[in-house]
Amino acid sequence: MTMWKVTIAPQESLIAWDFFVQQAVVGIGWPDHEWDRDPTVRQFRQIQNGDWVVAHVPKSHGGAPTLALGVGQIVGEYAEVYQADLPSDDPWSGAFRRQYPVEWILGDHPLREILNSWQFRRTVVQLSPTQERQILDLYEIPDNR
Repeated sequence: MTMWKVTIAPQESLIAWDFFVQQAVVGIGWPDHEWDRDPTVRQFRQIQNGDWVVAHVPKSHGGAPTLALGVGQIVGEYAEVYQADLPSDDPWSGAFRRQYPVEWILGDHPLREILNSWQFRRTVVQLSPTQERQILDLYEIPDNR
């Protein structure tokens, strides 16, 4: 099992997080022409079924502290969804969405004491086993490995 931090962009945070919860997914919007060049997309594609993700909102989100909004376990495979295939009222702003299905456990928890400063600046980051355990403890999830 691996845990990944996925940052929700401040300008999309409320819409994207509501969408993630309602659709039971985690995703990133990224232009189609950058998929093979961008390290963020390559990192995101490394997430596996059974891994854990923590949805992170940076401090710039309404002046609130850096928060985890929820933690979830990946329960399926990576998918790519084109904007043209989405309903007209879909709130996602990206033209190309990359996503995984997730079973979310909700709850706001501060991450400042857990993440390293460089980890705040990246959209997708694989966390250390120590960080993983600290986050699972915040959500009172036992270590079943």
